[in-house]
Amino acid sequence: MDERAVRRAMSIDDAYVVERRLAKGPDGTTELVSIDGAGPFVRRRMPIARARRAIWAALADCQDPRLPHVRASYELPDEYVVVLDYAEGETLADLVAREGALSCSRTCELVVDLCGALSVLHAHGLVHRDVAPANIVGGKSDTPGGVAVHLIDFGNACLPALEQEEENPQGTWGFAAPEQHGFTQVDARADLYAVGRVAAFALTGASPEGNTQRELRDHVAHLPEAVRAVIERACAFEPSARYQSAEELARAFSAACAGEAVPAEDAANSDVLTKDAVSTGVAAVTSQGAAEVPPTTLPQPSAQAAPSAGQRWSAKCIVGVCVIALVAVVAIAAVALNMNQTQANLIPSEGLEKDAQVDADASAVSDVPAATGDSAATGVTAGGSTDDVARAHAALKLVETGWSVDANGYISYAFALKNTSDDLLVDFPAVTITGYDDAGSVVSSDTMTLSALYPGQTQYCASIAGNGSGADTVEFSIGAPSDWGVGRTTGTASSYEVTDAILASDRFGGSAATGRVRLAAVGDDMKTAMGNIALTALVRDDAGSIVSSGETYINMIPEGSTASFEIPLFTPATAGTLEVHARTW
Repeated sequence: MDERAVRRAMSIDDAYVVERRLAKGPDGTTELVSIDGAGPFVRRRMPIARARRAIWAALADCQDPRLPHVRASYELPDEYVVVLDYAEGETLADLVAREGALSCSRTCELVVDLCGALSVLHAHGLVHRDVAPANIVGGKSDTPGGVAVHLIDFGNACLPALEQEEENPQGTWGFAAPEQHGFTQVDARADLYAVGRVAAFALTGASPEGNTQRELRDHVAHLPEAVRAVIERACAFEPSARYQSAEELARAFSAACAGEAVPAEDAANSDVLTKDAVSTGVAAVTSQGAAEVPPTTLPQPSAQAAPSAGQRWSAKCIVGVCVIALVAVVAIAAVALNMNQTQANLIPSEGLEKDAQVDADASAVSDVPAATGDSAATGVTAGGSTDDVARAHAALKLVETGWSVDANGYISYAFALKNTSDDLLVDFPAVTITGYDDAGSVVSSDTMTLSALYPGQTQYCASIAGNGSGADTVEFSIGAPSDWGVGRTTGTASSYEVTDAILASDRFGGSAATGRVRLAAVGDDMKTAMGNIALTALVRDDAGSIVSSGETYINMIPEGSTASFEIPLFTPATAGTLEVHARTW
């Protein structure tokens, strides 16, 4: 370890004041700390042998108010340290113990917010593995309708794409999925099982002491049929029988709480309800026999966290391995984000790349279902002909690429992908980033999948790839679209305006792009969006080459509204021309 880096890390560590110890065990110590009067923060000190850096690096890229914000990470001679924002509030476990069972409307908001947080985690390849009442904290907000929950305690989190041989921690008894007890390796569906158990706990106040399916059925027997059906499907023993994504579960539970009977096989086609629709549905739920209780202190979710009527999720999801394949693809590209930024050593970008030939191996995403949305509303003719697919493939152009290798051997990259057609929509276009050594052998291969690309639209993307083995040459290649992912459309993408973008440095030697983004006009892409805005920052030198980049996600905002952002850069940059691009995610 570099001696100067060690001294610097120790000086940072010494600057924190320990307010109190929160926990201590073989995995390390958790403390409540402050620094120069700021805080409180949570500081996790982990033995080097137990430090899973990729977990914290991926979490650092999950910029979502319902998830912990990683403030800093650094390495001491015998410990790895992560500092996070402290989530202040009452846990769901304490709230239910004090107030009793929650109302259907509050539980619906809780579940939608949890699923929103998990969708961000899962998009970055992370699985929490301990979604339980004690790890769900009621949030606080300076404005009415603030964030409803914070999901905390990532000590059990994993990146399944990297940790297939790891022993599964059992999580919290009664809320952990069966596969966490040794049946098989976990994936994102384990978290959805836990959400189903949390919903049952919130609606009934009954803890799953026996942890059996029969006990669960007894606990929820008095609930409305639609709500009971959603919970039982979410908590199915076999993962393939559950909902296959957090978005799908949120849609089904929202519809059920609105009094709609949602058949299991049709749950994927249900729309997520807005706040007003959820509130309207409470009367219908009550009429079916669910007991309403007085309002609890659990805050409402933010307006950004709940989609508006123009932003409803209407993407069709196919259950099974298709969604998991997409999660794995995204995980590979995200596992090393922000890793050891203080020691990053960015080499100059090679600038523009030639359009690459099709890489047959890029078909790793060919089994991902198309999010075609409401074809009547979007003007999309789903399912492209052979001619349309070929035209779409030819229309996809890499208009710019840039890459560098940091001191840890990971590839920082950025690219711009354009759909040059005037009538074709391409769902889930994929770009494969392949690293080669000086002998021309492949040393790494990662695929980044984007959201729907509309005619004439260009989307910018930045991330980190590779496996730490470095690369002498990096090639970008466009994957061939599948027939379900191509359709003719008259629709357009949403437009965004970025203002006040500047480069900012923190006291730990890192840097970020900050500014404000405005949703100028809502487009058809909102109908299949996950409810987020993806923000990509590029820093260019005087020659126009990309010398640093970063990417983050924020909650969707209403049309005409503005939100602030902070995009951590993969490698520090104190000078250069900054530009920030926004896209719907």
